[in-house]
This record gives sequence, structure tokens and C-alpha cells, in this order.
Amino acid sequence: MHAKGPRYQQVAASLIDEIKHGRWPVGELLPTELDLCERFGVSRHTAREALRRLRDAGMIERRQGSGTRVAALAPRIAYEQRVSSIEDLLQYGKATKLEFSSIERRTADDTIAQWLNCPLGAATICMHGQRRDRASRALLCVTDVHVVATPDAEQRYGTTPPLALATMLADLNISRLSRVEQSFAAIPMPKSAAGELNTRAGAPALAALRRYFDRSGKLILAAHSVHPGNTFTLSMSLGHDVIARR
Repeated sequence: MHAKGPRYQQVAASLIDEIKHGRWPVGELLPTELDLCERFGVSRHTAREALRRLRDAGMIERRQGSGTRVAALAPRIAYEQRVSSIEDLLQYGKATKLEFSSIERRTADDTIAQWLNCPLGAATICMHGQRRDRASRALLCVTDVHVVATPDAEQRYGTTPPLALATMLADLNISRLSRVEQSFAAIPMPKSAAGELNTRAGAPALAALRRYFDRSGKLILAAHSVHPGNTFTLSMSLGHDVIARR
């Protein structure tokens, strides 16, 4: 038992340590509240509060009738994005860092064709990577960036992740942008993303789609990110100029 802090913090810290070190793998049930009360010599209220802290950190999921299940091996860092302008949105990239791990050529399926406003089966470039907090290096989300594979894009984005990232950042210079469309959806965590995010496939997740347009109104690229469901908050403010246009 950790010596400092309230009892519920001590219990939570002990459980976090055990989960991190593999005593309770992802997907496995934790002991019941009554079991924790007996083990740690605490009240039911204290055990419940300790579990609440683990739930809020994204490490466990609690469901009526099915117990408490481990969802992740480490606490999640929460990230709040406040947006009232394109400048605010691009500030997200200054507080975080995107690193591409792969780049590949694909053909557009129904979803990608809709995101890129391109024909079904069109050639596209997909860059996959992870976005991390710059200060702590904590993993925030996984991201796929999609571009129509025109001859110019093929040459400029190349075949290596570093070149592709540098090209994307140049394309998203604020002087080139006229607007950014954002949409968000609550989804089950995809199996492909679960492994990278160290969570369980099917757990709550938030998908963010951002489409960037240049000054002529032409779509530059589409970026699709998947966040663990309890780690991302979006705040938006509408001024009178925005309200008046509606």
C-alpha cells in the first residue's frame, strides 16, 4: 500500500501499479469492491472511489452485472482542444507532435472517396502515424492522413514518412487555408488502433475527421484520428460574427 495521500488514493495507486506490472492484464476482471475492502481494510465507499479514479484515468471499465474490467495498462493523458478559429486548430499541432510511421498507396473505398471528394477506386496516398503530447510524450491518438495521388502529390509526398510529414506541414500553412471542416463520432475502438493505443478493441473511442481546404476552396487533405473515448475534449466558442451568419 502506498503510504501517502487519502486511503482511496493509496488503493488506486496500488491497483495502478499492479495493472502496469501485468498482474491484471487488459480484458481481465479486477477483484470486486468487497474483495478490495477485505484486502486493503477499507470501506465500500473508499474502494468505490479508488475504482472511480481508475475509471476516470481510462484504465478500467465498469458495467452493471459484468464487473470491473481492465481497459488499459497506464493512465491516459486527457487533452482539451479549444477552438474558435483556424489559428486555434493549428495551435493543436504546436502543443502536440505528429510522427508518421508509414506511407502507402491505396485505392479509395467508399469512405475515403467521400472524405477526399474523389471517385471510388481513385489512387490515394495514406500516411499513418501517432500524435503525442510534446511535453510528456504521452500518446494521444493514432492518425491517418489521406491525399489524392495526383502526379504532383506523388512527387512531393514521396515514399518516406519524414518527407511526407514535411510536405503535409507545408501544405497546412495557415496562409494557404480558407477553411477546415471537422466532424466527430463516437465509435468502438478499432482493433488496428487498439494495439497502438494500448487499450481494448471495442472500447469507447472518439473519431475525429478534419478536412483542409485551400484559398480556392480545393480540398488539400483529410486527416482521420482515433482517440481513446475518455481522453479528448473539444471546446468551441461562437462569437456574434459567427452567430450572425447562421
